[in-house]
Amino acid sequence: MSKKIIEKHSKSADSLKYSGDISLKILDGDRVLSEQKYHNHGCQKLFNFITDCLTGNFAAAKSSRPCRIVLFEMGSHEEKGVFNARYWNDDTKVSTKVFYDSAVVPGSSNSSTITYHFRIPFLCLVSGAQVAKVGLYPDVITSLSNDICAYYYLDTPFEVPDHGGNFTVVIDWKLTIQNA
Repeated sequence: MSKKIIEKHSKSADSLKYSGDISLKILDGDRVLSEQKYHNHGCQKLFNFITDCLTGNFAAAKSSRPCRIVLFEMGSHEEKGVFNARYWNDDTKVSTKVFYDSAVVPGSSNSSTITYHFRIPFLCLVSGAQVAKVGLYPDVITSLSNDICAYYYLDTPFEVPDHGGNFTVVIDWKLTIQNA
């Protein structure tokens, strides 16, 4: 009498999914000059941060937690939308490294969401610069090209005025992790 072994396979579509949404407003005082919404691209540094949290390596996670933003212009031979670390550096940087300015807002849906709010005043920008890219960074940045957590190439770049008045860039960066 032979025993038959029956193998059962089940397909599992369970996986973690990252999505990032950026809301960018350009203000002159209380007047909204422009408002745009984007979906960004996550980088390895962000996924390393999540892995460090899941493994309980909170010392490493603390130093790589996304919490700063930097604005950039395009490099001289850079192809829009194609990430090339060579063009994410001090030569193309047009803002200081700005820390989020209000409490982080956690989401309340079936996914885990957190929103960082950044307010970048004229004094933190290079006057006359053409802003074309946005990068999300950890608190400790040793390399603008290697430490980037997420980025986006703006569909419509904008120019920083020569004299600021109340010119301000406001960015809400929402990071969502969900079971896909």
